[in-house]
Order: sequence, then structure tokens, then C-alpha cells
Amino acid sequence: GLQDYFSNEGMAYKLVPINTPGGNPSSFGKVNIEKSYNNIMKVYKWGKMNEENINVDYYVRRTMTNNYRLMFLNLAQELTNKGMEGENNERIANANIKMIDDTLAKGYGNRAALEEQKKKLQARAQKGKAEKVKYYAMCKDVVNKCFEVMPVKNVPYDRIVPSFVNILYQIGEKLKANEIADALVKQEFEN
Repeated sequence: GLQDYFSNEGMAYKLVPINTPGGNPSSFGKVNIEKSYNNIMKVYKWGKMNEENINVDYYVRRTMTNNYRLMFLNLAQELTNKGMEGENNERIANANIKMIDDTLAKGYGNRAALEEQKKKLQARAQKGKAEKVKYYAMCKDVVNKCFEVMPVKNVPYDRIVPSFVNILYQIGEKLKANEIADALVKQEFEN
């Protein structure tokens, strides 16, 4: 019953006094984005899974690389969610700005108060856009790192990889999403 008190920091969970119910379905508790990102991108050493003539056998894939990919996926999902929050905040703020512009164009309302509200909304829209750009870029880096350190030539795609396709579409990486989806279909056809 302690899973809602876990903080995922990459390959480890930390027990924290913060209840985070209903976190990521493939993880326990909350993903600590900053620590996970730093650990995955800068601290962890990934061995030689990406080099030629390396045999990543079935047992290693089943026990280690599945967990590694799941760790990458959990962080990518959290980054995507944060980026989508920023995108939604930007969209809502821009819709409200349009309403204020329409109201001002018709000569209704208190002009000074509406202009002040519009400035606040513009700042909120800019902040949302900046968050979207930041988190989507971080997500792209995480997904690229995942497939860089565990390329398909040495670590065949597994049950976790299809979840990356949706994330790639959400962050605008359609070509990479299509490439992985095509490879997955080919792999299933061959199986």
C-alpha cells in the first residue's frame, strides 16, 4: 500500500512523505522529472548494447532491457503530459484573448480592465508555449536516447515499444513514429 508514496528517479524508487495517487499506470507514485531526466541522460552508463556484434540475449532482454525501456517510457509519458498541459494552457489563454479582442472591437466593457486581463493572458499563453516546447524537446531527447542505447539491431522491439509511437505522434515526431510503427508491423508479420 505504499506505492502512492514512491518517487521514481530513474532506475530507483524513493519513498517520500508525499501521497501521489493515480500516477502513471506503468509506474508507482510520481515520476521525479528532473532527477529521472538527469540520471537517464547524464548519469547512467549504458554499457555497449549499441555496438556492433553485441549479443543481447533473450534473458537480458527479458529482465534488463525491458525494465530500461519501461523507465524511458515512464519519463517520456510524464514529459508528454507536462508538454500537453502547457499546450492546453496556451490554447485556453489564446481563446480568452480572442474573446477580449472581440469584446474590445465591439466597444463593450471596461477597456483598461480588459487590456490588463489581456496582458495576463498573453503572459500565460507565452508560459504555456514555453513549457510545451521545453517538455516536448526533453521527451524527444529521452526517446532518442532510448533507441540510441538500445538499437533494434541488438535489442529487438518488445511489448513496451508500441507505447513510444503514440508519444512520438503527440510531440510532433511523425516520421520517427511511422518508422517505428512500420518496423513493429514488419516484425509481427515475420513472427
